[in-house]
Amino acid sequence: YILFIGPILYFVLKKKDMRERGLVIIPISAGVVTLLIYLVTLGTSYKNPFVNTATITPLGEEQTTLRTDVYSDIFSPFNGDVVTQFPTDAVLDPIPKAAAYGSYGYGPSVTDRLTKKIQYGVPLTSIAYDQEKWKSAYTRMHMNTTVAGNLDASLSMDNGVLDGSIANHTGFDFDTVLVCFQTPQNDGTAGGSQFYMYTDLKNGDTVSLPAFAPSDYAQYQGYFDVPAASLTEQDNLKAFNASLRNGVLKDLLPQAETNGDYFPIYIIGMNTQHLLEDHGGMLVNRKKPIYLDNNFFVRTVKIKFADIKFKQLPPGIIQPEIIEGDAHTESGYIYVNADEQDTSFTVGFKMPKDFLVGRFAINWREVDGETVEIYNAAQGAWEPFSFQAYGDHAARYVDSDNYIRTRLVHPIATYIPVPTIELTRGE
Repeated sequence: YILFIGPILYFVLKKKDMRERGLVIIPISAGVVTLLIYLVTLGTSYKNPFVNTATITPLGEEQTTLRTDVYSDIFSPFNGDVVTQFPTDAVLDPIPKAAAYGSYGYGPSVTDRLTKKIQYGVPLTSIAYDQEKWKSAYTRMHMNTTVAGNLDASLSMDNGVLDGSIANHTGFDFDTVLVCFQTPQNDGTAGGSQFYMYTDLKNGDTVSLPAFAPSDYAQYQGYFDVPAASLTEQDNLKAFNASLRNGVLKDLLPQAETNGDYFPIYIIGMNTQHLLEDHGGMLVNRKKPIYLDNNFFVRTVKIKFADIKFKQLPPGIIQPEIIEGDAHTESGYIYVNADEQDTSFTVGFKMPKDFLVGRFAINWREVDGETVEIYNAAQGAWEPFSFQAYGDHAARYVDSDNYIRTRLVHPIATYIPVPTIELTRGE
């Protein structure tokens, strides 16, 4: 364009001795180019509100009417208040005071003001005040979902390999089904060496395990990768949607405890059906939004150790527990209270009942420079931890409560990946 209105237009008009017409041609050219740019960018800009939604429906044994938790990021293409109307059967979670009030101004003039509120009644409404365009107005709610049946599973394990079948009787088609020992963790792993993925499990269909051999995280890396943000609003919002999906997989799905009797298997059916539309949908600033939905139907199957044949148990089946110390596990990490780093915390692995430990290996990651110890129950004392497998006399590390205990002494880091244990049965 610059070349056209500059040397090219000047040369043409000069050659035709019509230079005075440049005063007319240049403004017209600018208007045409501006119009073309506007028309081209129409396809890269949303004019309607946008809602990223994740729903979680834990599947029961017999129930067909189930609670569905809904997590929504609501985006408006314009600055100002975001007024959202919800389905009549939805129940909004109360807004904590810390989230309902925010600060504006700076220096000594900083004051608090109301930033979010819920108006109960018909329609049920939430208001987020003075929102910047495309900034998330986050809400949580729950509603009921009716299913036809369950994700029925007949599962067993032979020497650490999961076997059996899964039948979809829910009344929903699933784009993807994940089967894993644990719900996926921060680094995208399934928390253990077994992680199965199936696609296109329609209602009424059955899939046999394993459809392919278990593999490591690399085979599924593309599934957990979040698209890089780009200049287009569509791609940015889709990337945000992928982050929301992964956040649910890693942080929000139901968790079952492992004990000496059983361990949990998670079956996660996923689809993108507009569940909110089935309940009447939402209105954002009186407009119907564009939805990007992620639905998670979660079945937890408990497998008894007594019912499986195994010589070895791979990492991820025996879950670690914080036995002592001011620390907690979350999203695949152990978080240490920063004020308590002058103390220690102990992690225990509870052994299956009637299991003679012949060999075990505990994998502590990212603990360079840390002091790690293991409890020798036979001697009643702590000793330096070996990062090699414990073979000879491994049973001496199992205490009277059937735990193998290891601890970090005066941890340096405030968070450390959760350790895993691999077991081999003794003769």
